[in-house]
Amino acid sequence: MNGANELHRLSEACRQGRSGGLTTAAHPAVVWLLVSWWPQDNFYRLAAKHAWERRAALVYAFNVPLMVAAAVYVTRGPERSPAGGP
Repeated sequence: MNGANELHRLSEACRQGRSGGLTTAAHPAVVWLLVSWWPQDNFYRLAAKHAWERRAALVYAFNVPLMVAAAVYVTRGPERSPAGGP
């Protein structure tokens, strides 16, 4: 999956008037799926190794929204290419 291609596909679907609310929700979901690793990685690196409360909070702060974003994306679903297509 190429993130730029996916955002372009979602934009086209929005312009064509298909599934407006879910398409609109899929845009930030895809963005979150693509960019959340960066702050999450840095916060884990900065958290003390024995600060389990902070690490647990980071898990909930990043991984739960990742699961929600994945559910929105899967619900919106990547469009299948026609048989014989790329």
